Amino acid sequence: MIWVFLTLLLLSGGLTLFNPTQLIYWLADGTWMICCVIARIVPQKLAVYMAILALIASLTTVWQARALTHGPTYHKRFWLSLVILIGLINLLIVPSYMASRTLWGSILFWFGIVWLTFLLLMATYFSLTSYHLRHQATKSRLIIVLGAQVTVRGLSRTLKRRLDRVLAVYNTETVLPRIIVSGGQGIDEPQSEAHAMAAYLIQHGVLADHIQLEDHATSTQENFKFSRHLLPSTVPSRTAFATSNYHVTRSKLLAHNSGFKTIGVLAAPTSAISLFSATLRELVALTYYYRYYLAAIWGVAGALIALNLVYPISF
Repeated sequence: MIWVFLTLLLLSGGLTLFNPTQLIYWLADGTWMICCVIARIVPQKLAVYMAILALIASLTTVWQARALTHGPTYHKRFWLSLVILIGLINLLIVPSYMASRTLWGSILFWFGIVWLTFLLLMATYFSLTSYHLRHQATKSRLIIVLGAQVTVRGLSRTLKRRLDRVLAVYNTETVLPRIIVSGGQGIDEPQSEAHAMAAYLIQHGVLADHIQLEDHATSTQENFKFSRHLLPSTVPSRTAFATSNYHVTRSKLLAHNSGFKTIGVLAAPTSAISLFSATLRELVALTYYYRYYLAAIWGVAGALIALNLVYPISF
């Protein structure tokens, strides 16, 4: 069984080389397979395997998270905070893999599987984010700018950084790209994000007839869905979207769901102060996005653990 698991895991890993965004699915399958072999592996061996996998996922997470850092301030406020958080939770959770198969021990073991799933999700998120940041779009012909908060004082810093990233591309291209600014008006916003973005771009030298407004979207999914309605049936080649660096992975998934099968990324930096909380929000959003897959994994794990508790397997 172990060799079958390892073979399928290596095969799924090889397939992700052709489509990296599928990695989350394959890692979810891998976690599910780990749960499936619970009833076939000596508990001590299982504990070792899961602890090793947790260690690999943790190291992958903290290593790939470096792609979001830009200097000592980021290392202190973001990277070090992430390392401490993962380290502390591992110290609390990983010993549960060695718990005896009593009722409480089985409950702890189930929580250990839940944490392992989160670790795999985190490792995937940071790995894909690092990949997208290293392969950003060039020579874009169409740029979709994802909106962010607008206040009575004007654009938020996050939104300004996204627009400045677009301006940096716009001012260096020989063929000026079309720009779609996407964002509706929230109940606490004085105007739509799209109108505020268009005004900022025009103020900084972008030609008005190069800008198209999409002022109804209230979420990232709607940014792409409504922007897609403004385009012809075939998406123009060299299309890209502009957003914050921590946001590129989930945005890429949602863009794909809205019909943008191939779309580039233009990532704007995020301040060191807000980066840690922003990445945590993204992980929560990804957990919600994959809630049915995760619920299936946790349900199968719980059922197998309960079965082994009621009908223990003798070796």
